[in-house]
Parts: sequence; C-alpha cells; structure tokens
Amino acid sequence: MPLSDSELWKRVKGLEGETIYTLKRRKANKILSVDAHWVVIERRATKPSREDIFSVYKYLRRAGEVTKEDLLGGASILKHPYGKKVGSIIKAILARVVPEEIEVIPETEGVTGIRLRKQ
Repeated sequence: MPLSDSELWKRVKGLEGETIYTLKRRKANKILSVDAHWVVIERRATKPSREDIFSVYKYLRRAGEVTKEDLLGGASILKHPYGKKVGSIIKAILARVVPEEIEVIPETEGVTGIRLRKQ
C-alpha cells in the first residue's frame, strides 16, 4: 500500500543528521535538515524538493521502477534544472525511507535505479 504524502515526508524528515549514499557511486550525502519544502544536504548546492520527491515516488508506484534514464528522458518526472544530480539523491532517499516497498536494482542488470519489491 502506497504511503500518503504526509507519511512519506515524515519518514524523509527522520533522515535529519544521517548520511545517505548514492546508489551507483556510493557518494556520501549528510542530511543537515528537512523543512516543509526542501532536503538540505551538506556541501551540496542542489537540493531535492518535497515536490520532486513526491513526483519520483508516484512515478515509481505507477511505472514499477525509476532509472537514471527515466529521470533524464521523456518521462519528465523532475522539474528541477539539475534533475540528474537531484534524481540520484532522491532515489537513494526513497530506497532508505521505504525499504518495505523499494529495492535497489542490481548493477548486474545494467541500469542504476530503484524498483518496487515483488509482492
């Protein structure tokens, strides 16, 4: 069962002070704060918005997976001008906060992304 927007944001807010690693490069990103609209990350100029996190989650629920190609291609999921950078951390955040629903696609499959777990 999908999370409501408020439940998803509550879980994202719970990441304050934690370090999240991007899926492919395993780059560390320390979450400094989460306010009503943004996730602020240490030493990172680009920051994911609440709207973009919700958009990616909803796309994942519809499509079953989200890859870099989805974020940069014709799917138009993200409105952020730095979609690739923001998309990388959003995928990592979602994999972390919704582990019961989401798994990381193994690199052996040739793409980097997340997908819904099989029920």
